[in-house]
Amino acid sequence: MEKHSIDSVDVDYMKKEVNEVDVQGMVDETVRRVREQSDRIQAAAMPYAEKTRAYAERQPVLFTYLAIFVALSIIPVGFFIGFVLSASLFIIAAAAVAIFACVLGVVVLGACFLLPTLFVTSLVSLFFLSCLLGLFLVHRLYLHITAAKSTNGRVDYDSLSRGVKTWLEETVDRVPPPRFDYSSLTLGAKQEPHNPLAIDPAPIKSTQVKTEK
Repeated sequence: MEKHSIDSVDVDYMKKEVNEVDVQGMVDETVRRVREQSDRIQAAAMPYAEKTRAYAERQPVLFTYLAIFVALSIIPVGFFIGFVLSASLFIIAAAAVAIFACVLGVVVLGACFLLPTLFVTSLVSLFFLSCLLGLFLVHRLYLHITAAKSTNGRVDYDSLSRGVKTWLEETVDRVPPPRFDYSSLTLGAKQEPHNPLAIDPAPIKSTQVKTEK
């Protein structure tokens, strides 16, 4: 039992050492990468630093003037860059708003001409539709009156009233909207669409039969 506890303590200690070694290795690797990057930056900047130092040794007065000028010019240059960027963004935003307003104005102006035109075209379409329906009804009335002629081929009061009556019945049947008949609904059967302008020859045939009688 004591040996088993000693072994478990040794295993825990070894795990701690392994974890510490891993952490130390990661830290060393990070330090090495940072040092390599710093060495690269120093190697790249070293020639410029040497040239700057040599120039400062040759022209100390001019170098001092330039250093003071650069130090004092950083703030104005920063304000200038910020002003240019903010002004550019403001101009771009104002231009976008102006373009949107112009496009919206053009659409509204075009709609002011389009909507009355569509209203007039709808009225003209309704007028032509009314004319066509009137011609259709007149034609159907003529057919009913012709079919209701007497045996001698003349149109008398009885035949005229009979033709007008059948025409009115047919017209009244066409006026109300079609109602869906649930009793005639069957599975898999296709319902034929109702055409209100379809010509039904039944009234004419029945009138002809009555006339022959």
